[in-house]
Amino acid sequence: MRSLQQIRAKNAFKYLKELSQKKDKEKDKEKKMDVEILKKLPVMLQTNGLLATWAFLLGKEKKESDKNYLLSKNIEEHLKSISLIRNEKESEKLLEYWTKNGMSFSDFSHLTDEAIQYAVWLKRAAEAYEEKNE
Repeated sequence: MRSLQQIRAKNAFKYLKELSQKKDKEKDKEKKMDVEILKKLPVMLQTNGLLATWAFLLGKEKKESDKNYLLSKNIEEHLKSISLIRNEKESEKLLEYWTKNGMSFSDFSHLTDEAIQYAVWLKRAAEAYEEKNE
Protein backbone atom coordinates (compact mmCIF):
# COMPACT_ATOMS: atom_id res chain seq x y z
CA MET A 1 0.00 0.00 0.00
CA ARG A 2 1.35 3.41 -0.96
CA SER A 3 1.32 6.43 1.29
CA LEU A 4 -0.49 9.59 0.28
CA GLN A 5 2.87 11.32 -0.22
CA GLN A 6 3.95 8.58 -2.64
CA ILE A 7 0.71 8.92 -4.60
CA ARG A 8 1.09 12.70 -4.78
CA ALA A 9 4.69 12.41 -5.96
CA LYS A 10 3.84 9.75 -8.56
CA ASN A 11 0.94 11.77 -9.98
CA ALA A 12 2.94 15.03 -10.05
CA PHE A 13 5.98 13.58 -11.81
CA LYS A 14 3.74 11.66 -14.23
CA TYR A 15 1.99 14.92 -15.15
CA LEU A 16 5.29 16.74 -15.71
CA LYS A 17 6.55 13.89 -17.87
CA GLU A 18 3.38 13.96 -20.00
CA LEU A 19 3.49 17.75 -20.18
CA SER A 20 7.13 17.78 -21.26
CA GLN A 21 6.46 15.20 -23.97
CA LYS A 22 3.56 17.26 -25.32
CA LYS A 23 5.57 20.46 -25.15
CA ASP A 24 8.80 19.16 -26.73
CA LYS A 25 7.84 20.78 -30.01
CA GLU A 26 6.98 24.12 -28.48
CA LYS A 27 9.22 27.08 -27.89
CA ASP A 28 11.29 27.30 -24.72
CA LYS A 29 9.35 30.41 -23.63
CA GLU A 30 6.09 28.47 -23.59
CA LYS A 31 7.70 25.62 -21.64
CA LYS A 32 8.95 28.14 -19.09
CA MET A 33 5.42 29.57 -18.71
CA ASP A 34 4.06 26.08 -17.99
CA VAL A 35 6.63 25.59 -15.24
CA GLU A 36 5.92 29.04 -13.81
CA ILE A 37 2.23 28.38 -13.20
CA LEU A 38 3.09 25.12 -11.44
CA LYS A 39 5.55 26.95 -9.20
CA LYS A 40 2.89 29.56 -8.31
CA LEU A 41 0.06 27.09 -7.74
CA PRO A 42 0.59 26.36 -4.00
CA VAL A 43 0.57 30.07 -3.18
CA MET A 44 -2.47 30.65 -5.40
CA LEU A 45 -4.37 27.93 -3.54
CA GLN A 46 -3.31 29.19 -0.10
CA THR A 47 -4.05 32.83 -0.88
CA ASN A 48 -7.17 32.57 -3.03
CA GLY A 49 -8.55 29.18 -1.99
CA LEU A 50 -9.59 26.24 -4.11
CA LEU A 51 -12.75 27.84 -5.53
CA ALA A 52 -11.06 30.96 -6.88
CA THR A 53 -8.06 29.03 -8.18
CA TRP A 54 -10.31 26.48 -9.85
CA ALA A 55 -12.36 29.25 -11.45
CA PHE A 56 -9.15 30.88 -12.70
CA LEU A 57 -7.96 27.62 -14.26
CA LEU A 58 -11.33 27.01 -15.89
CA GLY A 59 -11.67 30.62 -16.99
CA LYS A 60 -9.21 30.07 -19.77
CA GLU A 61 -9.84 28.33 -23.08
CA LYS A 62 -10.96 24.76 -22.61
CA LYS A 63 -8.92 22.84 -25.10
CA GLU A 64 -6.41 20.06 -24.83
CA SER A 65 -3.44 22.35 -25.47
CA ASP A 66 -4.31 24.99 -22.84
CA LYS A 67 -1.95 24.71 -19.86
CA ASN A 68 -4.53 25.91 -17.32
CA TYR A 69 -7.17 23.48 -18.54
CA LEU A 70 -4.67 20.62 -18.52
CA LEU A 71 -3.66 21.56 -14.99
CA SER A 72 -7.26 21.59 -13.76
CA LYS A 73 -7.81 18.16 -15.34
CA ASN A 74 -4.65 16.86 -13.67
CA ILE A 75 -5.70 18.10 -10.23
CA GLU A 76 -9.12 16.58 -10.83
CA GLU A 77 -7.54 13.23 -11.77
CA HIS A 78 -5.36 13.31 -8.65
CA LEU A 79 -8.37 13.98 -6.41
CA LYS A 80 -10.20 11.12 -8.11
CA SER A 81 -7.22 8.80 -7.65
CA ILE A 82 -7.40 9.23 -3.89
CA SER A 83 -11.21 9.07 -3.85
CA LEU A 84 -11.88 12.63 -2.72
CA ILE A 85 -14.18 13.26 -5.67
CA ARG A 86 -16.31 10.89 -7.70
CA ASN A 87 -15.36 9.84 -11.19
CA GLU A 88 -18.50 11.13 -12.86
CA LYS A 89 -17.83 14.77 -11.97
CA GLU A 90 -16.25 17.00 -14.62
CA SER A 91 -14.14 20.08 -13.90
CA GLU A 92 -16.90 22.53 -14.76
CA LYS A 93 -19.49 20.57 -12.76
CA LEU A 94 -17.17 20.38 -9.76
CA LEU A 95 -17.19 24.15 -9.37
CA GLU A 96 -20.97 24.14 -9.49
CA TYR A 97 -21.18 21.24 -7.02
CA TRP A 98 -18.79 22.91 -4.58
CA THR A 99 -20.67 26.24 -4.67
CA LYS A 100 -24.20 24.88 -4.30
CA ASN A 101 -23.80 23.28 -0.87
CA GLY A 102 -22.88 19.93 -2.35
CA MET A 103 -20.15 19.45 0.26
CA SER A 104 -19.83 20.13 3.93
CA PHE A 105 -17.36 22.77 5.08
CA SER A 106 -15.08 20.17 6.64
CA ASP A 107 -15.08 18.02 3.49
CA PHE A 108 -14.30 21.05 1.36
CA SER A 109 -11.51 22.08 3.75
CA HIS A 110 -10.03 18.60 3.46
CA LEU A 111 -10.26 18.83 -0.34
CA THR A 112 -8.53 22.23 -0.31
CA ASP A 113 -5.77 20.93 1.96
CA GLU A 114 -5.18 18.01 -0.38
CA ALA A 115 -5.08 20.31 -3.41
CA ILE A 116 -2.43 22.43 -1.67
CA GLN A 117 -0.36 19.38 -0.73
CA TYR A 118 -0.56 18.09 -4.29
CA ALA A 119 0.35 21.53 -5.66
CA VAL A 120 3.51 21.44 -3.56
CA TRP A 121 4.46 18.18 -5.29
CA LEU A 122 3.68 19.72 -8.69
CA LYS A 123 5.98 22.60 -7.78
CA ARG A 124 8.75 20.19 -6.77
CA ALA A 125 8.34 18.27 -10.02
CA ALA A 126 8.38 21.52 -12.03
CA GLU A 127 11.56 22.66 -10.30
CA ALA A 128 13.21 19.30 -11.01
CA TYR A 129 12.12 19.53 -14.64
CA GLU A 130 13.44 23.08 -14.88
CA GLU A 131 16.83 22.14 -13.42
CA LYS A 132 17.10 19.17 -15.77
CA ASN A 133 16.44 21.34 -18.82
CA GLU A 134 18.74 24.25 -17.99
